[in-house]
Formats: sequence, C-alpha cells, structure tokens
Amino acid sequence: MNDVNNLTLYTASQLRKLPKYEWRIEGIVPDVGVVAMYGQSRVGKTFLGLDLACKLTEGEQWFGYPTKKSTVLYAAAESPMGIPQRVRAIEYLRGCELSDRFKASLASLDLSDAFSVATVIKTMKSEGVDTIIFDTFNAVTPSIDENSVRDINGVLQALRKISAECKCLVVVIHHCGYSETHRMRGHSALAAAVDASIYVERSGRFSAWTSKNQREAHDSAKHLFSLKQIEFNGVETCVIEPLSSTPQVPISPTGKNQQLVLRQLREALINCESIHIEDLLERCRAVFDTRPKHFVGAFRKACRGLSDQGFLKIDADLVQLS
Repeated sequence: MNDVNNLTLYTASQLRKLPKYEWRIEGIVPDVGVVAMYGQSRVGKTFLGLDLACKLTEGEQWFGYPTKKSTVLYAAAESPMGIPQRVRAIEYLRGCELSDRFKASLASLDLSDAFSVATVIKTMKSEGVDTIIFDTFNAVTPSIDENSVRDINGVLQALRKISAECKCLVVVIHHCGYSETHRMRGHSALAAAVDASIYVERSGRFSAWTSKNQREAHDSAKHLFSLKQIEFNGVETCVIEPLSSTPQVPISPTGKNQQLVLRQLREALINCESIHIEDLLERCRAVFDTRPKHFVGAFRKACRGLSDQGFLKIDADLVQLS
C-alpha cells in the first residue's frame, strides 16, 4: 500500500490561521455548504427560494439580513415552465431587470448519476456560479428511494462534492413528511447532514420561515411573509412580500446554561419530535459547568427561562422546540 497518503493534520496554531467561518446570508446561510429549505406543499417554498436567489444576485438584504452578492444558478427541475413568468414578475415589481448573475436551468437532473453531477460542476465552474438552488430535491433525485440511507448518503455525497469542488453554497428545496410536518421527508440522514435548514410553514393567514439546526449559529425567530398576487401583461403569479412585523435579527438565549440546554435539545430532536425531560437532563449533566449538587436546580431554571422566552415547550414532562 505504498500509494496511501497520510491524513493532513493541523496543530492548534495552524487552525487559528485558517479562514474564519463566513456567511452568504448573515447568521442564516453559510458561504459554503449544504442547506435544506423544506415545508409542506403550497406554503411558498419555490417563491421563497426564487426570492432568495434574486436577493443574493443583487446583494440585497433578505428579510433584513445582509447578503453576499452572488452568481446564482436556479435549477428549476420541478415545474420549470413557471419560472420565466415568476422571474418577470419579480423584475416587474422591482422596476428593473435582474443582473446576469442570475441564471436558471430548466433541464432535468439526476444527482444520483455521476455524469449529471459532473455536468453541474462543469457548468458552475465555467459560469462562475457560487450558489446553486435545486428545486426540488425529489425532482433532482428521480431514481432514488428517499427512505433508503444508502440512496440518501449517495446524494449527500454528490451535494458535498458540488459544494467542495465549486466552493459554493448548495440549497435544496424539499418537502416535509406527510404525518410529521416539522421534519424533512425521507431518511433522517439528510436532516442530520445539512449545515442549516430553513423550515417553511403556514402561520395563520400567512406563511413563515425559520432557520433551524444551525451548526454555527442560533436558530432564528419566525419570519412572516405573504404571497402577493400580481398581474401584468396578462400573466398572473405571486411574489414574496415580507411583513412589516417580521423580526430583523436572530433571537438567541442569553444565559450560558440556556444555550447549553437548547443545543442539547436540538441535537436530541434531529430524529424525533420530543424528548422526556429526564433524558434531556442526563444529556446536559456532562456539559454543565456547575457543582453536582446545584446541577438539577440550574437545569430546571434554564428550562423555565427557555420556555418563558418561547424557545421550547414542556407538556407532561415531554420537551420539544416551539
């Protein structure tokens, strides 16, 4: 095995010299990585994804968050014929055309196929694309079983390959489960592997998105929006309209113990909806920096604080995220 190379290792001092973690959308979406935007049907995921693409293209704020001006490829594999009129509607509302940094693909793709993945990478490199949005996950993985860990891991490998070779952000728009509407449809390996998620849901008469499962930041508050219907040149479609009451900054607990509890809760709920409070207590025991005799009191105080601030809910000793 003479052709085997050593792993590249870093000392602490070398790690300090590596580039810091950067954001494409401040506190919401990493500069490089894989992100999932998911939710039920008919809540505006495609419109929200397209709005995200256009804001990145122009370097404009997205729901009040600073963005990094990007060259975006929107891969409209699901209902591609509707994209031209939606883009025209956005330009109509803006009163100006989008720059050529916005690009769209209306072609069929299969991310479980190596040739298709290679085609995507070659196209992105030749066009200078640093952000790609796949709409939808199901449409670009037509030959896989979403409940198969082997199939999902194969697609995740392809998404990571695209992100690494193109040094780009990859966003996949996905559906949630039929019965568990707060989880992505299919095997839990997908939810566990992404760098961040954007959950889209109904909220009264409107829709809302929330960033969840952040690796390098706290989850955001709920951001409300409406699907504003517009008509021009005989075309009817919708555009995203953020509501004025939308929070403009991420909200996070201030207490150290609250942050520790919330982090342990999020990790515990990757594959389930709730956890018994005693199980959560045991998860937190090893990470709390407090004397053993004071631990239970500190834990329960942190839980009460998180509940009062709306981060979690406790019902019959079962704890879940709000």
